[in-house]
Amino acid sequence: MKRLSIIILITFLMPALAMAGGASASFLKLGSGARAIGMGNAFSAIANDINSITLNPAGLSNMRNKEMSATFANLFAGMQYGFIGWGMPISKLDATFALGVQYLNSGEIEQRNANRQKVGNYANKDMAINMGYGRKFSNINLNLGINLKYIISQIEEERARAFAMDIGGIYKTKHGMNLGLVVQNMGSGLKYIDKTNSLPLTLTVGAGYQIKTGTLLVMDIKNSVYEKKTTISLGMEYSILPMFNLRTGYLTGNDLQSLSGGFGIAIAKDYNLDYAFTPYGELGSTQRISLKARY
Repeated sequence: MKRLSIIILITFLMPALAMAGGASASFLKLGSGARAIGMGNAFSAIANDINSITLNPAGLSNMRNKEMSATFANLFAGMQYGFIGWGMPISKLDATFALGVQYLNSGEIEQRNANRQKVGNYANKDMAINMGYGRKFSNINLNLGINLKYIISQIEEERARAFAMDIGGIYKTKHGMNLGLVVQNMGSGLKYIDKTNSLPLTLTVGAGYQIKTGTLLVMDIKNSVYEKKTTISLGMEYSILPMFNLRTGYLTGNDLQSLSGGFGIAIAKDYNLDYAFTPYGELGSTQRISLKARY
């Protein structure tokens, strides 16, 4: 009976994931830091810190110091999402090595049997362990990076595992504009019992330009390959003071979310606090906070 209940859960959950993202492990799309979310998650061309490991690993090589970052997000329906990462530049190689962990906890969800009778609650938990490497080729203004990830997804007592890879690049033009390209979640699908769902394979191209007035403009175009869906993210960051930044973003092609906003504060020389807010209409809103330390 318990195995039957799990099969029913998977049968109903997978189509729900397909509606939200068209593939399993949709939590991989949630990224990491609040800074990117505040700008509509348009970060592929300007990635430059430890959060690059989940957004564009090529940006890891823009790090100048060791970094640690932790992010916590309150999502709707009691779901909680988090990220913790660490990165270390290797000056002799002009490169950076990084580790990161993403997790999603759905909280308790009502469980029903074949007769649609309530038989208890279950939890859906997801985790991805990331290992990234980025290298800078200064002579041609090009950064390249790769991120290998091990994904674990659990429904009740059933677990599915997968391996995936991200590859990305950032090119800085002679006119000061950054161009980004990243392919995410190339790998095997997650298999629960006898049902396999593809990972959310995504192709992103982006651009970023820093205006002398302290304004950063960014844009990402994302194509979700299996979902056959394209979204455009526009974002802006404005430095009011050297220690305080305001951010806003707009996302097209998404039925649930379009606007986002946030801010960043330099608490001290080597500490940053970032906050992002995203409304989702009748579903409510999400809030994300990140703390980053350099040493």
